[in-house]
Amino acid sequence: MKPLKLIAITFLSLFTSMAQTQQTTDAFEGPTPIKLRNPKYPTSALQSATEGWVSINFMINTDGQVFEPTIIGSSGPDIFHRAALRTLNSSTWQPASINGRSVEGSSSYIFTFSMDGGERVGRSFRRRHDNLVELINSGAQEEAMELLNTLNERETRNNYESALLYLDNYTYLKKFNGSDEDQIFYIKRALMFERYDKSYIGNGGFLPEDIKTFLRKNLFILEVNARRYEEALSTYYKLRESGTNTESFDDTVIEIHKLKTDSSSYVVNGKTDSYGQWRFSLFKPNLYIDNLGSTINEFRLLCRNKFQFFAFQEGTQYQIPESWGDCHMTVLGDADVDFEIIQFGNNE
Repeated sequence: MKPLKLIAITFLSLFTSMAQTQQTTDAFEGPTPIKLRNPKYPTSALQSATEGWVSINFMINTDGQVFEPTIIGSSGPDIFHRAALRTLNSSTWQPASINGRSVEGSSSYIFTFSMDGGERVGRSFRRRHDNLVELINSGAQEEAMELLNTLNERETRNNYESALLYLDNYTYLKKFNGSDEDQIFYIKRALMFERYDKSYIGNGGFLPEDIKTFLRKNLFILEVNARRYEEALSTYYKLRESGTNTESFDDTVIEIHKLKTDSSSYVVNGKTDSYGQWRFSLFKPNLYIDNLGSTINEFRLLCRNKFQFFAFQEGTQYQIPESWGDCHMTVLGDADVDFEIIQFGNNE
């Protein structure tokens, strides 16, 4: 790891006064929808009985209007993207507030395109899924990969098949030592609907409860191993809310909470995907990006009540004002490049 250079943080002067006046005791209320209709089901998808979902992160301004919508996950054809974005952009919201004063705020929403009735998992898909499970359990990696590729290349008929296919990908990676990041990706996709209140989507998910509990437990372990501590805490409390016994994780969570408030630093290894993006939930107020010689163009912060772009400047450390709240980070650069995020506390 390169030593941190003591270079002035370009944006601190703009927000220091705001950070000083904002106290942790301030009452924050997140944005809530006033008018958010169901998206129109695309005709071609309706005719072909195709289902899917679109998950979007976005900001709400002080007038209750949506800006900076970003699709962070989806299944099904791209026409679902357009339908979801049209619906979101026409919605109106009660803006976020701090002590009754309207402020910008972030939110997330998932739009599902599901048809009533019909067969949940088609017989052809079920047969291939069962064959894949047998191949994975028997250790036949090449045959399992070939069948998994076939399933990934065909279009799933509905959301139940999509969730099961994400589960299949995770099961394969777990058996054959796939990377932690790839395993995290597929578990989160399988559990996508668990991130949202059931009243938002009209469905608690598409997998049995015992499978979801199994996935959440494994997700917590993977997130801790990958040093995705903020996400690990979220997974832990989701387990607690579901009534799962978390005793084996309790000591780890205590140590994570200590780490959040101390002055120590730690490194998170990042790698952009094929689209040149990498997402991460920040855990400490200060960060430094070591691009390891690769091309990083910029990073974006979607915080509880702030959205901010930063052009990447090598050798610069950044301090996130407390007033911005919890932040999710997106790094943008060349595809499939490695880098490091160094996070550290205020007293270092």
